[in-house]
Parts: sequence; structure tokens; C-alpha cells
Amino acid sequence: MKKLKITVNNQSYIVTVEEVRESALQAVEPKSVVPRTVYSRPSIVQLPSKQPAASGAAKGDGNSVTAPMPGVVLAVRFKEGDTVKTGDVIVVLEAMKMENEITTKKGGVIREIRVQEGQTVAGGEVLAIID
Repeated sequence: MKKLKITVNNQSYIVTVEEVRESALQAVEPKSVVPRTVYSRPSIVQLPSKQPAASGAAKGDGNSVTAPMPGVVLAVRFKEGDTVKTGDVIVVLEAMKMENEITTKKGGVIREIRVQEGQTVAGGEVLAIID
């Protein structure tokens, strides 16, 4: 038998270790069995979402471009008075360490940009208005 000093989480322990042959290991039965805890899977109920769709497209009447999720504005690609086409990226929004391109659902002239780079926005917040 060997005595060993083992340190776990800055706490030292003296343990005695017995060396056994391979054939002796097969004959050893576990002395105790730890019971397994069985967890039942909870049922999942789909609740209606209060947030807009995460497609990144404008919602509602098509005149406003909204944030599909909370995040930080990384870039504003157009300024007020610029003409945009359907699908143009208006704002780049960082959410959950991902860059999301927020696009427009219709073309037109940008009447108002309501955000600036570095600004934190909430989900559903209006980013721009297009006429």
C-alpha cells in the first residue's frame, strides 16, 4: 500500500492506495450503487410572441423599419433623404454576439433615422421611417 498526498481546491488529503492486478479488478463488485434521478421532460407550450419576426425586415404598415430584437446599433447605412430599394440594409444590429442586417420591406425615401451608431435599442423599437 502507498500513501499519497492529494490536493483538491487548495485542500490537501492523505490517501492510501492499494495496487491490484488486472485480474483482481474483474472480481471486485461495487459496494454501493448511487440511485439515478430520473427527470421528466416538461411539456413545451408555444406562447404568442410579443416581439416582431426575426427576419430583419420592416413590420407593420411598411413605413417603419423596426429592430426585431434588442441589441446595439453597429452601423447606419443610409441617412435621411436617401432613396432605398426593397431589401436594402438600413441598419446593422449586434445582438447575441451576431451582426444582424436589418432590411426594408419597401423602397422609398428615408424620412427619418431614429438611431445612431453605438446606441442600444429594444426589440420592436423603430429604427427608421420610409416614405
